[in-house]
Amino acid sequence: RAKPRDLCHMKHKILTHRDSYLIRINRGEEVIEELTNFCKTQNIASGALTGIGAADEIELGHYSVETKEYSKKTFHGEHEVTSLIGIITDNKVHIHATIADNQFNTFAGHLARMKISGACEIWLTAGEEAVSRVKDDETRLELLGI
Repeated sequence: RAKPRDLCHMKHKILTHRDSYLIRINRGEEVIEELTNFCKTQNIASGALTGIGAADEIELGHYSVETKEYSKKTFHGEHEVTSLIGIITDNKVHIHATIADNQFNTFAGHLARMKISGACEIWLTAGEEAVSRVKDDETRLELLGI
């Protein structure tokens, strides 16, 4: 049997699956705000999520490791939300999104804001253990505290 490869500096934490939730975010609601409130009321301090939907106000960000800053772009009008994928920690709902306009052009990035125009359906899996975030001095990002 082969030996496990050296994983260099990779870190990990084993989480116990607590609950899974199927969530619908309605027309006019903002995704990050709704999910943050949901996690607070359900006492969810770790987890993962995936989702799809339709939105008409979206703000995506792109982080530059070189400049240590986000550039942001806002999209207005009908967009399909073809993918939401995220990590939940005790102080943050962190989501990346891929959206498509009516010409099938796609755009992706860090989700800063998204107002739903039709519906949004999310599958959220909560962990039992809390996971924090720690500021990384080199990148200035808030990384998983594991």
